[in-house]
Amino acid sequence: MLTSLKIGARLGLGFGLILALLMVVMGVGLNRMGVIGENTKEIVEHYGMQEEHATRMSEQQHIITRLIRTVIIEESLAEKKKYDAKLMEARQTYDSAARELEGTLRSAESKSLFAKVAETKEKVRRGNTRVLDLTLAGRNRDAGQVLIDEVQPLADTLQADIDALSAFLKASTKKRYETALATERQATAFMISISAIALIAGAALALFITRSVTSPLRTMGAVIETVAQGDLTQRVEIDSKDELGELGRTLNRTNEGLREMV
Repeated sequence: MLTSLKIGARLGLGFGLILALLMVVMGVGLNRMGVIGENTKEIVEHYGMQEEHATRMSEQQHIITRLIRTVIIEESLAEKKKYDAKLMEARQTYDSAARELEGTLRSAESKSLFAKVAETKEKVRRGNTRVLDLTLAGRNRDAGQVLIDEVQPLADTLQADIDALSAFLKASTKKRYETALATERQATAFMISISAIALIAGAALALFITRSVTSPLRTMGAVIETVAQGDLTQRVEIDSKDELGELGRTLNRTNEGLREMV
């Protein structure tokens, strides 16, 4: 079928196929690069920020725990109120981080873990408020006892809940990162495969087109050589319909004309 095409058409078909494969490689490459870019952006802007919010919550909870103890230890009421103000500031920072984190949660599991943290936090906060009320009223011994018996166990539970949430978020980040790596590997493998196909197809087409041109030329060259030696009986056997086929048939007609003249 291809031998019926003109030489220019064969060359155009061959180069066209190679260019088409290269366009596929470029298209897939650009598409995958876009996906990888989106994955990277999501890892940084979504999952990374989630971890940052959870870390802030954990840090502020540690600060609140230390401040509660400091308020009880301080003898001066003025100092107690100063640390109480710092505690309120830490609570606000915690609440801000919690709100921002809650707004980014998507999965049911992450929302469930966050709800558990929020529930425990409310219990701890009520206990801390009770401790503060007692110590600001001068009842440090009672405040210390409530802290040890009631608040500290709840605070430990809250910290464990925050740690569990943080661990889940880190695992989600890692999973997303592994997905991005898998996408990159798939894109690389696909591009290598298409490039290999383009290389093989190009080599095969180059060999075919070369042979489809050189083989008829050799045949016609041999016939012309016999004509030069005076043998007009040889014919060029070329069935193709391209320029070389037409040239071969012209050569045959020339031989026939020479035989008739002789």
